[in-house]
Amino acid sequence: MRFTVDTAWKPTAAERALGLANTYSDAADVTAATSSDSSYAAIAVTEDNVVSVPWDGRNNAIDIRNDLMPNKLTIPAAGAKGTQVGGNVVYTSSGSVDTVVQPTVDGGSRTLNFLKDGSAPHDYETGFTIPAGMKAVTHDDGSVSLYAAGDENAGKAPSSDAAGFFDAPWAKDAAGNDVPTAYQVVGDKLVQHVDFDANSAFPIVIDPSWWSTTKKIAKCALAVSGFIFTFTPAGSSKRVLTAVKLVKKIGVKKTAKLIQTYAKRRKLTSAHRKAVAALLGIPALKKACKF
Repeated sequence: MRFTVDTAWKPTAAERALGLANTYSDAADVTAATSSDSSYAAIAVTEDNVVSVPWDGRNNAIDIRNDLMPNKLTIPAAGAKGTQVGGNVVYTSSGSVDTVVQPTVDGGSRTLNFLKDGSAPHDYETGFTIPAGMKAVTHDDGSVSLYAAGDENAGKAPSSDAAGFFDAPWAKDAAGNDVPTAYQVVGDKLVQHVDFDANSAFPIVIDPSWWSTTKKIAKCALAVSGFIFTFTPAGSSKRVLTAVKLVKKIGVKKTAKLIQTYAKRRKLTSAHRKAVAALLGIPALKKACKF
């Protein structure tokens, strides 16, 4: 058998950007686009959500539709002409930033910005919809949740549950080192600031990821809520006590999301992993929180 190698082949700019994206993200959780149309390069249908990513990322938003928490997210630094590659939508440019949007299997959306050199901006804006009667609340890990008004104190258990979330911000340089970064909520915009300088190792990648409440999350959250309501510390292990403190701090829906992340074998901090394992040791929660 003879194989022929095309030595003249070179990856396109979009393929190079996607290859870099898959180096930093969990490519296994990207859901394949089921279709596209004249407005959207990728329309991904999951069990609970429909995530549509536009061809024109500069002037149009990611559309996330579901029964519980629909939203629209603008795409920071995206171009006007996207390229669809295996369910991902890539916006390349001759400037200092390329962008990749990945619909995820759990009905969320991950936006990866690649800062190619020191001329890249330090701030990246994601516009989103804040439902009536809700506010954006920043947690101590830097993540942001949409909560009902009155739950602004991130150190206090919320009186109601969050409807949608931005995961904690992160940024890494070309050597895999963390780059200081943080979110600031300005009106209905999430601004991610990245603290790099001319001596940083480029490219630097940043990732504002969004997910919203789904039916499975709601079912799991209801079970967690019932457990917390009836919980008594007597006879409980130290791990369960620690897990209960976490639930009271971040709310039951965000806890349900952590359980989903754990179930899908994705990355969690050691503290979160131990807390989730403790909660899933409770039969009623294990039964209700199946993802």
